[in-house]
Amino acid sequence: MTDLTDKAKDYLYSYTGTSLQSLFHEGYKANNLQEANEIVDRSKWKIDKSVGYLDITYTIKNKNKNEEQFFSMVNVFGNNFYFYVPSQNFISSEDTLMGTTDASRIDYQPGELRNGEIGLILGDKLPSVPNEIHFKTAPLLDGESHELIHKAETFTIKSK
Repeated sequence: MTDLTDKAKDYLYSYTGTSLQSLFHEGYKANNLQEANEIVDRSKWKIDKSVGYLDITYTIKNKNKNEEQFFSMVNVFGNNFYFYVPSQNFISSEDTLMGTTDASRIDYQPGELRNGEIGLILGDKLPSVPNEIHFKTAPLLDGESHELIHKAETFTIKSK
């Protein structure tokens, strides 16, 4: 993205830097939550004229006869990046903005089709396109009983 307005830069600022989940995924051992939050805050950076980002669009369909609950993408990662989607996605779309944690699941009716879009800030320079991107889903739960139907899965998308 280039030629951003100040309002857009202010909005995107909170999505720069790392998240608590990403920090812990990278192996950081915090002495307390306040210390970890300070590191997350210090990792944020001001956007100048442009910003590189990863844009993922996808479609999800409930192919079962029962109502189901899941959070489509929880983590998106590659060779040199790791994102916790619920707190680092800056695009609001039908499927992807359901809360700030993967526990914020929404019901999918039988046969329901949903489209989602995820935007993740990569840096202030346009990054090279990764060879592959991995994403992990939340566990699939029954919409009424909340019983586990299927464990979380990791998928790989190869770039063209």
